Amino acid sequence: MNYHYDQVYPYELLLKEVKNLLFPTILNSIDQADVEKTGFRKQDLAEIIYTQITALGYNNKDVYAALNDLLPMRNPIIYPGPIETEAANMAMHLDLICNDFEHQLNAFQILHQMTQDLKSYDEVISSVKMNLLPIQ
Repeated sequence: MNYHYDQVYPYELLLKEVKNLLFPTILNSIDQADVEKTGFRKQDLAEIIYTQITALGYNNKDVYAALNDLLPMRNPIIYPGPIETEAANMAMHLDLICNDFEHQLNAFQILHQMTQDLKSYDEVISSVKMNLLPIQ
């Protein structure tokens, strides 16, 4: 019998707990110069980065697949130009996320893979925490 992970544990609860683990590390990793450059509050910039991490994580770090997911809902304040120009800018930002937030992205990928493999809630959380240890 095949089970969907929502039948094994509530995915939304797990996702929220993982976000609560990732978010402080994202906040701590944001450069103040980036906050000043964008004009966003640090918290808002962290939300944008978290969204980009999730898109990359669900797409196995494939920048162009993540770009296809994110581009239709792009923020016109960050990406105000023609779609071709902004697609290039967003792809560059996604590539930077892969490097600058590597541990957070890996942790999110662990969440995604382990839920697909129907690993236990505790195993998933433990693995995510272990992946975040180097940046805490």
